[in-house]
Amino acid sequence: MGATVGNGFSRDCSRRNEAEAGKDRRSQRDGGAGKFYYVGTMRPTWVEISQSALRHNFGVLRRRAQAAGAELIGVIKADAYGHGLTICGGLLAATGAPWLGVTSVEEGVHLRQLLAEESGLTDYAEQPRILVMGGAWKGEAEAVIEYCLTPVVWESYQLEMLEQGARRAGLEHGKLAVHLEVDTGMSRQGVALDGLGAVLQRFQPSSGTTLKFEGLHTHYAAAEDQVGGMNEQQTSRFCKAALAARHADLWPRYLHGGNSSTLVAEDGTLKRLHELARGLGAHLMVRPGVALYGYLLPEMSHAGERAAALAAELRPVLEWKTRVIGLRDGHAGDRVGYGGSWRLESQRRIALLPVGYADGYSRRLSSANVTDSVTEGGDVLIRAQRAPVIGLVSMDLTMVDVTDIPDVEIGDEVVLIGVQGESRISAEEMARVRGTISYEVLCGVGARVRRVAVD
Repeated sequence: MGATVGNGFSRDCSRRNEAEAGKDRRSQRDGGAGKFYYVGTMRPTWVEISQSALRHNFGVLRRRAQAAGAELIGVIKADAYGHGLTICGGLLAATGAPWLGVTSVEEGVHLRQLLAEESGLTDYAEQPRILVMGGAWKGEAEAVIEYCLTPVVWESYQLEMLEQGARRAGLEHGKLAVHLEVDTGMSRQGVALDGLGAVLQRFQPSSGTTLKFEGLHTHYAAAEDQVGGMNEQQTSRFCKAALAARHADLWPRYLHGGNSSTLVAEDGTLKRLHELARGLGAHLMVRPGVALYGYLLPEMSHAGERAAALAAELRPVLEWKTRVIGLRDGHAGDRVGYGGSWRLESQRRIALLPVGYADGYSRRLSSANVTDSVTEGGDVLIRAQRAPVIGLVSMDLTMVDVTDIPDVEIGDEVVLIGVQGESRISAEEMARVRGTISYEVLCGVGARVRRVAVD
């Protein structure tokens, strides 16, 4: 008998559990019946990340960008839109992405460490460039320099902090590269046009700055809207910003302003950006985000032939799955879930799923029928058939009606987002039920839901 430790388990038992968990992590799902022989200790709610789909999408987008004279910044901010920075960052780097975009210095540091650990590339010059799209906060200059990150700047305190950090690190004049963001109409990040001249003066060689004016960029408020005129207006303002840089004798190496929608828009935005970059002698880059993961905004589905063709080529990277952990028969009049918001009108078979709003499975997917109006919620897939959510989605658990699905068993695989047989639930469908966009659905998958790389 092993010695007893503080939590009541023996050390021998603990070792056996670790060994079994290791076997479980290496086990594979049976591809036919969707059965999984689950012997470890991990909760049966997970996300599968298709490496082949991500590689495919990156290749499709890169070819489109290069055909327009541009290069890609692979945007993996917000934990790769919920797909997992660990999986997606390493894969895109190995696939040849020259740039990766993150939200924060913290994300950038984590990505650098991950790439060094996974690929052995401890020389950061051999890794992709990392653009910190949300800029650097106070106290982060040292990390920016140590991990060779490229921050976006637009506030004076950012410039001062980075300049001081570069001097303390002994960097010479013009050695710390930054990308200056210009606000052309979104009123979010970026220096306003009327304040641009003063900021550009800080990059003049005569100022003795340690910063290098390497990039100039903006962000479109509605790149998917090809008829409203906002893109044309913002592009015209961006042209003025570029002209101001040229008059100041500042020549950025990179210029970027487009996202996933810009790549397929037929309003001429990408062409104008290319002409602008060429006039500055700069390399044009675009920053696709959600398209990397297999989606476009719904508005783009009606935006022309190029958008329709791209939508048909992209492959969703994420599938979200769980398992049936309980079954019960309910009777007419029984109430289901918190508040009894769903009343059974006849005998029904109810399946219990170990997923809830703490995992990112929103309460807006709930159903209710005890008021004058029936609120229909989301569906899941079990045995390639749809099963509706009944009652309120709770923190950790959700109930679905499987009465019309024969032979449902405990352990059956359940698809929340993805494909099962000929049936499919997309992040866009879930977003419609929730009254939001696919971005929020994907980014909202909780951290406790493990990400598993497949194929």
